[in-house]
Amino acid sequence: YKLSDKINEINNIYDFIIIDCAPSLGLITLNALTGSNSVIIPIQCEYFALEGLGKLLNTIKKLKPSSAKGIYFKSVFLSSTMSSSIKIDSSVFAN
Repeated sequence: YKLSDKINEINNIYDFIIIDCAPSLGLITLNALTGSNSVIIPIQCEYFALEGLGKLLNTIKKLKPSSAKGIYFKSVFLSSTMSSSIKIDSSVFAN
């Protein structure tokens, strides 16, 4: 909770604090989620990225009760161009 404490110290100085994490559910990512009050997730429109997204959303749900501020899911940012040749693009965009 050290990261969360440090963020709370400077929270009133900034409008936004962006924490960029590696695409894994390691300790650094969990600490960043605990110190956050909202989450924006960039994602590629690929099958394995969707699998990871599901795991990340489950982790966020589990962390909500333990987070002092409460985390809410803000949005998913699709980082690939939408291509008609890739079938999963359309289904991700539709959802």
